[in-house]
Amino acid sequence: MLLVPPPLFRSSVKSASIAYLYHGASNTAATTKTFSAVPFGAGDASRCILVGVCFATGTGTLLNAVTIGGVAATKVITTYSNGVWRSEYWLASVPTGASGNIVLTNSNGTSDQCFIGARRVTDLLSTTPVHVLTGTSTQNQSVNLNVPAGGIAVGIRATQNSTIRTHTWTGIVENFDFTYFASVGGGTGACNAFAAEQAPLAITCNASGAAAAGLARYASFR
Repeated sequence: MLLVPPPLFRSSVKSASIAYLYHGASNTAATTKTFSAVPFGAGDASRCILVGVCFATGTGTLLNAVTIGGVAATKVITTYSNGVWRSEYWLASVPTGASGNIVLTNSNGTSDQCFIGARRVTDLLSTTPVHVLTGTSTQNQSVNLNVPAGGIAVGIRATQNSTIRTHTWTGIVENFDFTYFASVGGGTGACNAFAAEQAPLAITCNASGAAAAGLARYASFR
């Protein structure tokens, strides 16, 4: 009895993969913010570096450009602002190189609070997100994200309060949870790959207490 299809009929399409690489913060007002020597993981012809960015809006601050290992990145998830924070994702194809700088260029240099989360992604079929959701609750957030078979899910969140907040995730695996600004800003991120379709995937990101402001972006890709 034939248990697997013969070679000519096997699918050659690989599932996408995602792996956490790095997170960091920059708290100095400047037009250019550089995160140096970020590890990129193993090289691969299909390797992309996906960078989630959360930054204080300052006086109408906009993120104009991002380079990753010297490669110009494309904004794949557009800016969302809750009046205090903006959040977006940038992606570049970087098939070679073990590490490199991630450089953010903003519009007016007034945004001091900023953090990023970087991930290595391979075997994407498209750089266009399948599904994007925004969380604005200042404490507990819950979303239902559609993730196709062989796809990936990713999330990033900023929480600002006079007392630091930590975060707990379900649905996708937490990568980092840290204080990005003095003792008042908490940043967190999570990601996961899924062999089977998740329709939908229930994701929660709960803060340890209510906060003055909170903003998150959740997305899936295939």
